[in-house]
Amino acid sequence: MKKCVIVGSNSYLAQNLENYFPDMIVYKLNHRNWLQNVELLKSADYVINFCINPNNFDEDVDPNSVIDVHIARELLHSNALFFFLSSRKVYGRSSRLLTYYEESELKPFDFYSRNKLRVGTVLKDILGPRLSILRISNILGNPEIKEGYNTFMGWITKNFLEHGRLVINQSKFTVRDFITKRYFHYVLSSLVRNNVVGVHNISSNINIPLGTLLGCIVGNENVIEQESNITDQFLLSNEKIYCYLDQVLTKDVLIRELLDYRNELFSFRAKYQK
Repeated sequence: MKKCVIVGSNSYLAQNLENYFPDMIVYKLNHRNWLQNVELLKSADYVINFCINPNNFDEDVDPNSVIDVHIARELLHSNALFFFLSSRKVYGRSSRLLTYYEESELKPFDFYSRNKLRVGTVLKDILGPRLSILRISNILGNPEIKEGYNTFMGWITKNFLEHGRLVINQSKFTVRDFITKRYFHYVLSSLVRNNVVGVHNISSNINIPLGTLLGCIVGNENVIEQESNITDQFLLSNEKIYCYLDQVLTKDVLIRELLDYRNELFSFRAKYQK
């Protein structure tokens, strides 16, 4: 059987990913013990890293200090394919609704996107054709409160639990690309299983306003628009990955899953308030 190693077992996005690899032997490591298991990494067919340096969000980080680069150097003389989780932010931001393709010009605009782009460049130099760079849109999933959890779903959970509402500094009509954690796991596992390397977007390419999306999760009455400006809109083309998938995320399925997250979030809040 093929062997897949997931580094970052405590990561929100890594939770339950092993369920999508029933045909493989899956090992899960964390940021503390991966270095003690280098031989396991070298013997793997696939390695996926979910660990991230928290400084990535706040400062320009030397790529050589990042765990992805450390892992890649250990894999240099192996046969393993390495899957690097990048971000849609490397394409930049725009008040106009633009669709970004893998070949689009890259315009990183904050610490996080610049760090992702730099690390991806270094990884290419190390692993070449054994590297898969995945540029991922916003991911929504089950509610969770976690220290240092700097994601869109973390923001939703924290603010709704503490204040019972979401105050947004963007127009409710802002359009952004969203996928669910379930769909992310499905796509990632399909790309791994098909030995997909190179650069690929993981997205829905679904046009849905921010107000509608958040309203599905917390209720329309609990979404407060503080500002009406539109400064960051985007869709990601996902045409390049279609050939590896048996299913795509439709708007109806996305909304249905958001309503499931809403039920979980309200139950979570009821327990939080006790």
